[in-house]
Amino acid sequence: LVYDIYNGHSSAELIRSRLGLVNVPKSTAWFHASSVGECALAVAAASAINEVQIASDEEILSSALLTSWTKHGTMWARRRAAPQLKPGITVTAVDAVWNSPRAVRRLLQRAQPKAAFFVQSELWPSMISEASSFGCQLGSHRWKIVQNITTPMERLR
Repeated sequence: LVYDIYNGHSSAELIRSRLGLVNVPKSTAWFHASSVGECALAVAAASAINEVQIASDEEILSSALLTSWTKHGTMWARRRAAPQLKPGITVTAVDAVWNSPRAVRRLLQRAQPKAAFFVQSELWPSMISEASSFGCQLGSHRWKIVQNITTPMERLR
């Protein structure tokens, strides 16, 4: 962090996001992705949920929080995510929080998601553990891995 600030790579907005201090609206689902490619997968997952919602006339997804670890992923999500979902679904894209329990809890308390989806190349154990403790339903394209690490982490609490 000190290195990034010193070299001008971090803005106050980015630091607030990383600490979970960003102002976000309440969201029915949190989608976390690593970068642009994973953001596209997250939007595809939201679109699939959206299709189920349209077919069933049941409101599953009314708003989504999309976090990305890279600035390009966040910028892509801000430009491209909302147009790919049905009108009325709000999408908020922000930089991802650090993988620390306190930062993740702050974001969860602000967004209040009912579900969390993790689209990633690597795992974020604190994000998964805190979202589970918060009561979110969890989903991932690597669900077996998530299940296998979440259970032992819960026992450690």
